[in-house]
Amino acid sequence: MKYVVFIEKGNEVPLIFPEMVQHSRFEHLKPVSAGFCSFSTTKMRMTPNGSFVPAVSVWGNSVSLGLNSRRQDQDIIEYSQGGM
Repeated sequence: MKYVVFIEKGNEVPLIFPEMVQHSRFEHLKPVSAGFCSFSTTKMRMTPNGSFVPAVSVWGNSVSLGLNSRRQDQDIIEYSQGGM
């Protein structure tokens, strides 16, 4: 999977999409980071509110946007998957 993180109303929001779609398709969102991600099928993480979500790995960059993945993107994606 691929992803971009953009800012919406002061919050960093992830958008996850299939690898066949180019990151640049979401350039209009003015992303702050972009890369690749995967969700674990065997490892869960507990979020600050006590929810359990699949562990996420992020890596790489977007050549088309000129942006890199960031370590905090992992937390942002996990939080968006049910850790609210």
